[in-house]
Amino acid sequence: MAININLGPRQDVETFSQPIARSFIGFDPKVSDEQLWNANRGVWELPEQARDEQFATFSHDGTIRLVAELEGIENVDVDGTPMQALMGRLLHRGDPVRDALVGQSVDATEVGPSIIDTAELDEMPAAERYAPNDRAHRTFLITHDTEKWFWSPEDEAELVARTGAGATMRECWSAGGRKQGIEPGDRVYLLERCEGLPRGVRGSGVVSSRIFQGEHWDDPNRNANYIDIDWDLVLESDKAILLDILQRDVPGYAWTPRKSGVELHQPMAGEMDALWARHVGEDAPALVDVEVGWSVDDSRRRVLSTAARDRIREGFEEDGWEVADTNEDRPYCAVAFRGGEQRYLFAKGAETVGRPVFLTSGELEFVKENPETCVLGVLSDVEFERGSIVEGSEGIFTVVPLTHEEEAYVPVLYRHEPLPKEPTKG
Repeated sequence: MAININLGPRQDVETFSQPIARSFIGFDPKVSDEQLWNANRGVWELPEQARDEQFATFSHDGTIRLVAELEGIENVDVDGTPMQALMGRLLHRGDPVRDALVGQSVDATEVGPSIIDTAELDEMPAAERYAPNDRAHRTFLITHDTEKWFWSPEDEAELVARTGAGATMRECWSAGGRKQGIEPGDRVYLLERCEGLPRGVRGSGVVSSRIFQGEHWDDPNRNANYIDIDWDLVLESDKAILLDILQRDVPGYAWTPRKSGVELHQPMAGEMDALWARHVGEDAPALVDVEVGWSVDDSRRRVLSTAARDRIREGFEEDGWEVADTNEDRPYCAVAFRGGEQRYLFAKGAETVGRPVFLTSGELEFVKENPETCVLGVLSDVEFERGSIVEGSEGIFTVVPLTHEEEAYVPVLYRHEPLPKEPTKG
């Protein structure tokens, strides 16, 4: 059996008024499964039977949309009324339980929690669900041939804008001929092809599923291999790293893949990481003078950023502040309240002590619009093992105010757009 929670359409809410950290409730097809889970895992008045269930499903309009494996239920007090929130991990495509449940029809008339029958899935042996995966994360090229497929202008503009503002966006993408070898957490770069030839790299992301099969994107009579990708940054096409730069700075690779899913081995993967980090500096035009070193590996950067958010939150709470996480589509990661005071909290992570950290243009604009209320926490100099921070590696955590004064920031790159040429006469 499983808990099913029937969601209504999205409603935005004030984060600081919520019993758990969230900025909306309900179903929104434009946000990631992780955001839906975090927004809707609570708070509910759950039946007592719910504590014995292994899975939770979330449905909308009579169809199951996402599945989580439960690890427990936390009690939440809501104005004196005992309520509950689910705790667990979201299941991604490629997990047989998730794939069996998503898309199933359920009763759409019953709002909130109910119990559905999943007896056969509850008895599935663990060996059928989990494959050992302790390998290091790998790097792959995902191709986009503009002659065969293209985004709608609206979807492309949204993808560029939202990832440029610091949000991630999930998309299903072809894995080419690969049926195995790509795993959640692997790094991907988006290589755009024009007129049959590689043009340049314009995006980066992290794999969020195992390889799965679905209807071919160009031929409904056959299947194709796919992965889910959380894009962390997609640039405008004219801002891509062009082919001649790729060949110069990552010379060990031919840069002529015709299909998605080609692996970039070391040292090429590391060279590509470094090139991309330098290139996207144009989307991070301000520096804050805190002596840390940026983490090029995106999966590690996410771990560091999460740890930095936890550290700055804990520090403010120890000082008597009430803190609410609000990092979705906003330049800051949390808001702290104490009495009549309010602070916007920013958090950055870096692996080693070294150079200043970057602020995006959106973050800098927010700091200037909210003077004397923004604080930055930076976690650096930590040790990693298999993608996780080594237990006991506390690192160096620095908290500094973010000033709105112009002289505190240094532009590092400028964008140049040539004016159109006058038409030639004669």
